[in-house]
Amino acid sequence: MSDIPFDERVRFKHVLQDGLVALAVDTVLFGLFAGAYAALLWSLITHLKSGPRHHVPAKISSAVVLFLMFVIAFAYLGVDAATAVFGFVDNSGDLDLMALGLTDTAVGHWDLEGMFLFMQIALASFFMVYRLFEVWGRNIWVAVLPALLSLATFGAGVSMLAKLFHYSTNYPADVRTTLFYALSSATTGLCAVLIIGRLITRKSRLASSLVLPRAAAVIADIFIRSAVVYVAATIGLAVYMASDLSRPRPKWIIGGMPSFIGVTFSTIVLWELKMLKTEPEDEDTEKLNVQTA
Repeated sequence: MSDIPFDERVRFKHVLQDGLVALAVDTVLFGLFAGAYAALLWSLITHLKSGPRHHVPAKISSAVVLFLMFVIAFAYLGVDAATAVFGFVDNSGDLDLMALGLTDTAVGHWDLEGMFLFMQIALASFFMVYRLFEVWGRNIWVAVLPALLSLATFGAGVSMLAKLFHYSTNYPADVRTTLFYALSSATTGLCAVLIIGRLITRKSRLASSLVLPRAAAVIADIFIRSAVVYVAATIGLAVYMASDLSRPRPKWIIGGMPSFIGVTFSTIVLWELKMLKTEPEDEDTEKLNVQTA
């Protein structure tokens, strides 16, 4: 081990610990994502065979988006594992080289991880807008502002990855990073609020087979379908990234984010397939059904 100051050795040890924790968190969450997505596909196949089919096309679209998320999460996990191998195996025996292997942006792993994280968060923002559009009965006007915010999030993310694309702007990288996470949290937060409002006013019918009490089922329905946990995570991540941009951040804070996003949205679609009856029809559709009955 090279002769480096004690405080630097302590910092490097923290970096190594964070690298291991990040890989462990990412692995566990990816396993949960894989399980949730497999259950979703099985449930979708079951509905295609025997269940009501008029909502299945929308769920198939969601399954396709989730497949893209699965590919991105798998790629992120692969890069995370490659980074760990480079840091802990290729540079084993030298503490400072191991730490540099896990943190040096020149290695290229961080650029790839940043790109995959950006792709997953941007895709999640667009998916939240699509979820809002569906929950509001395919009302395009309610999705206009969230869609614009989602496009702004995408633009900020591209700017954040300017180094990867060999393009520079007049704005510091920290500002672009903060802007990306702030716009992402604003988009998901606005979508969640509008989804919650719609679910409360519509009082969606829950399946009679639910074992939960009615009140608990309604709360769970709103909690899951509005992606409250993911919204809280994005807001917390934005606050954390903006709190002290000059400090090295523990890698595990964002290590499992791509897989966590996949778990969240797989759970939403799976919940709707397994636990809900068909969505309540709009009043005009119900009147038409009565007239034609």
